[in-house]
Amino acid sequence: MGLPDVNGKRKEQAAYGGGNGGSIDTAVLVSAPNALVGVRAEYEYVGLKHGRKDTDWSVEYQAIIEQGGRKYDLLSIKLSSGQSRSYYFDITQYFGKFPNEPANASQEYIEALCPHCRQRNLLFRKKLLGVSEVFICASCSKFSRSAGIWGRAFGIAVLLPFTIVLAAAVATGIYFLFFMSDGGFSAGFAAIGLFLILVPGFAAYRTILAIRRFLRHRELIPTDGFQTSI
Repeated sequence: MGLPDVNGKRKEQAAYGGGNGGSIDTAVLVSAPNALVGVRAEYEYVGLKHGRKDTDWSVEYQAIIEQGGRKYDLLSIKLSSGQSRSYYFDITQYFGKFPNEPANASQEYIEALCPHCRQRNLLFRKKLLGVSEVFICASCSKFSRSAGIWGRAFGIAVLLPFTIVLAAAVATGIYFLFFMSDGGFSAGFAAIGLFLILVPGFAAYRTILAIRRFLRHRELIPTDGFQTSI
């Protein structure tokens, strides 16, 4: 099948085989020259069955599975009706391969939040001329790059004061819950205390996780200029 790009040109060819994709044993065998063509073919296969992406269905999550020496892409989707479906694709042939890349090139990938899709997807790492390193989203095929040390520092500088404010709110909630009752139980103070502990506490927990991501993982941002998709 030919896969058209946004300019109406024909992309490289991909073909389907195998089963219907309902399980690993019946995985759809995708034959493609490289990962970018193969991933587009996966999404087109689902589109042929369920309609337009992000209108009739959306991606819930995507994961790589290795079994029996072969690699599979598990694509879990949610239909507009609310139902969930899962499709398995045998991607052994093209996994980690890119156009004009040597056969022995490294096959590296990460799972991260794509700044274009605004959802967690599989991203392939690739070096390009003029850009030291980019990450190509398996869902939208657009480029991202690491925020770098300054981008991470900025993120932490924004999130850390917010975390301190939330921690102060939690401490206030503890004070209301345990020390504002004058020796007796006060339903009003208890309610305020519980609210301040639970709501800002949960927000503080999520913010701490975000800081942890900045410290330990790559936070990605869209690339500049014309190199935004392939």
